[in-house]
Amino acid sequence: MDGLIILDSTGRPVIQSNFRNHPSSYPLTHVDAFNDAQTKVQSKSGQGDGSLDPVLYVSATAAPSICCHMEVGGLRIICPASRDVDPLYIFAFMNTFVAILREYVGEVSLHTLKEHFDVVYQLLEEMLDDGIPLTTESNTLRDIVLPPTFFNKILNVTGVSGLSNASPTPFSSPIPWRRANVKHNKNEIYFDITEDLDAMIARNGTLLSAEIWGSIKCEARLSGTPDMALSFTNAKIFSDTSFHSCVRLQRFSKDSTLSFVPPDGNFPLMDYRVSPAAMKKTSALGTGGVGSQIGIEAVPLSLKSTIDISERGGSFTLTLTPRPQAMLRVQALEQVSISVSLGSGTIGANCSLSYASGGQGAGGMRDREKEERASGSWAWEPKEKVQSHFYVPDGVVRCLMESFWPSDVYFPDLAVDDTVNCIGIFSICLDIEGNVYIHATDWERSDIYHNERLIKPDPILDNLNAEAFKQGIPQISVSKAQGKFNHLILKSIKAKKVLEVGTLAGFSGIWMARALPDDGQLVTLEYSDLHAKVAEANFAAAGVGHKVKVIVGKAIDTLPTLTEDGTFDLAFIDADKAGNLNYYTHSKRLVRSGGVIIVDNVVRNGRVSDTTQDDEHINGVRRLLEHMKTDDEVEATTLATVGEKGYDGFMFGVKL
Repeated sequence: MDGLIILDSTGRPVIQSNFRNHPSSYPLTHVDAFNDAQTKVQSKSGQGDGSLDPVLYVSATAAPSICCHMEVGGLRIICPASRDVDPLYIFAFMNTFVAILREYVGEVSLHTLKEHFDVVYQLLEEMLDDGIPLTTESNTLRDIVLPPTFFNKILNVTGVSGLSNASPTPFSSPIPWRRANVKHNKNEIYFDITEDLDAMIARNGTLLSAEIWGSIKCEARLSGTPDMALSFTNAKIFSDTSFHSCVRLQRFSKDSTLSFVPPDGNFPLMDYRVSPAAMKKTSALGTGGVGSQIGIEAVPLSLKSTIDISERGGSFTLTLTPRPQAMLRVQALEQVSISVSLGSGTIGANCSLSYASGGQGAGGMRDREKEERASGSWAWEPKEKVQSHFYVPDGVVRCLMESFWPSDVYFPDLAVDDTVNCIGIFSICLDIEGNVYIHATDWERSDIYHNERLIKPDPILDNLNAEAFKQGIPQISVSKAQGKFNHLILKSIKAKKVLEVGTLAGFSGIWMARALPDDGQLVTLEYSDLHAKVAEANFAAAGVGHKVKVIVGKAIDTLPTLTEDGTFDLAFIDADKAGNLNYYTHSKRLVRSGGVIIVDNVVRNGRVSDTTQDDEHINGVRRLLEHMKTDDEVEATTLATVGEKGYDGFMFGVKL
């Protein structure tokens, strides 16, 4: 490589090494090339240099060259190279340089570089000479460049010198990575074993493929020149191993033992990969590794997914449950995070989250106190534009995540990535494309095909939900097909008066109001002032405002105020599911004999019939269905549906 340059967030150079064998314009040419490439990428996609090729070809120099770059702490580190060199070699040095900086100044940022400018410049001069890496061992560097301390700052400010100087003989030790005459009051060494599991899991939970990446990091505080040996119970499963320079490679090749004289302090001892062919029920690390504790074939998390991609957006439901093996054989899974990429055309996302602690342990009893203490977030992050993040609170057995989002892209893509911290760092990457929502795409395609032939384009309804979402209203209205179904039912029974529980933005209300005669009336109940205000504007825009009466308040409070018993032709219930039974009871009182009662969302991706599922939405549906077993006043059935809203259904009843 030719040198190293650090740029601030605006692309201006902050620190650079000495480019002795190149003209003064050489580093600036590469800075301009990087900034131009980043500007082009940002103008095309609105994204940062994460979409920029990490190796850029630069032709604006006397000889063709490359520019390798990486981002850290809001800074950009770039390394030009005009000679024949492997880019991985350059990136290895850049990562080493960043690691050394973190040891010296902590968090790497523009502020810390300015505060410790002299130290950073000294490190750069010692580590890189005319593009050739020199001293990269932390122990040796500390003899040459003193780490910044509060005490040293005081000495510099007061002008006192000579109390704290670099070693006069920094290279006197016969071992390059270890200082001479190291002394500690207490001798100790710690090994931190970290294993990352990258797994691909099918929708039914079957493990399709898995791979373990592991590392062993050490913290040594040993006096003198200790000679260490570390052996493994099953080292044959290691592949793609890499070692610290202190490890004797011949000894490891002979009997798979790590023999080494450790550096003083923190250092990475070994990195390795466990190949798929070698994955068995045990790990090379005995009881110390994740693989040995849970078994490679028993991924510690179960993720059930239902993802529905619609023409302009979609919805998904994720149920995250620790497996019994993981609950019994390792520590509790903590700090689980899930990010869902919703595509560059995403306008936003509405998310709901619930926890359940039952289903595991003695008696499967729920720990209500634990659930109440649980905290987490499952929300749209505008800064990321395409990301939603969720953090599972520690100790919760099951988490249910639901989300709806609109998109400007026709049939957007969706990908889920899970990261799980267990004991050390334990990660799972689930590629669910093709295993989760390929069937949903078929449902969507079917809905679009039929809707294009049976439902005429409508400028009001076609854009209503997306516009409402921009005002903070979730995308949970009925589908186009169900809206048309309600419309046709009202026409078939010649309805004049309709009750709706749950107005939202008025999508379903407009469908029903249009089916009523000019002197008909839709009474719709809405809890949210915002939703009611938006819905009233939409009713007026659709030309049905004179037929609609919006009542604002909790439906459980406003329903008793409706005293026109037996005068409504149809009641459509699509509000919070926990109140289903109460809403149904009042609707039955208000609907005439022969009238219709429809309750939406009573299948909920099949979770209502799944006894392992337990949340207020599902329990609200169950209470209603249990009541219907003994209700002799209404004859009803459930119609399951699949389509743009996924797998769900509604209860259709007729009052006798």
